[in-house]
Amino acid sequence: MTLPTAHQSYSMARHLARALGVNVIPCEVTTRKPLVQWARWHSPGSPRITEAEHAYHASLAAERERRGVPTSWALLPGSGRLVGLDVDDAAQVERLLEIHGETPLMVRSPTAGRAHLWYRSPFGVDLGCVSQEALPGYAVKARGGMIHAPGSIHRGGRGWYRASLPVSEWTADLGDRLPVLDLAAVDADRVGRLDFDAFGNVPESWADETEADRRGRAWLAQAEHVMGGREGKTFHAAMTLGDFGVRVELAERLIVAWDAAGPNPRGAVDTCETVRRAYASRRLPPGCRRTVAGDLDADALLADLRGPISPEAVAALESACAAWSSPD
Repeated sequence: MTLPTAHQSYSMARHLARALGVNVIPCEVTTRKPLVQWARWHSPGSPRITEAEHAYHASLAAERERRGVPTSWALLPGSGRLVGLDVDDAAQVERLLEIHGETPLMVRSPTAGRAHLWYRSPFGVDLGCVSQEALPGYAVKARGGMIHAPGSIHRGGRGWYRASLPVSEWTADLGDRLPVLDLAAVDADRVGRLDFDAFGNVPESWADETEADRRGRAWLAQAEHVMGGREGKTFHAAMTLGDFGVRVELAERLIVAWDAAGPNPRGAVDTCETVRRAYASRRLPPGCRRTVAGDLDADALLADLRGPISPEAVAALESACAAWSSPD
């Protein structure tokens, strides 16, 4: 089986990264461990990787290839306010496409049925990752996450990741052509998998509460009381309940009771004041994830990430793709 060289794999990964407006990093093939420090590159508003850093990453992959060690490439969707759904089976792929809409960019794994579906994050929402343990058969890769780029070699050596979209259509507006992820549908999947019985007796008042209130109550029931300073723990809890969409009036009652059950209660007056201050400081209405500072103008943030893509680069990649053997 013919597999892409280090240069071909890197060229394809970087080409798609530029089209999407995201960062890309090298990683181990078998363990998927990043080969570079990447924390500063994975979030909305992160700086783009410089030409010197790209050159170092490419030389690192070339040196590893000389030693007979392959390198994979990981796209960082959160750096471009994008989302990758890492799906484990074909049935879930079809279900998610029906829910979230057909996406022009699907990356297939050599493992039958597995795929990565690409979407845009809703405007103004700083979406983090959601693990597969919390969702039915898929994971959400966004801020703080990475996902295999086309051309990367599968960790089992059985082939390489392939994009459904021809290279000639990897243009600088690709990110804008992706449909917006339906966060409500993701949240419904996540809530549907919560075992509320694990949080003790279900209060009778739950029958009159919204799903957001129930999620907030469930999270608070298992939250640790030690989260930094005494005021900091209350602020953190209030912001989290706001992320779930809990109303401020209910948040006050829940957090006062939660605080009173802790080892060092602050008292109802101070706790309510902190809760109201946390809700007042939110950039978005309750029910939306907090945004990164300065992250409201997506176009301005991504303008310097998307550069022109030359016809020569497209032709070279298409020629390389044609030369690789199909993993099927």
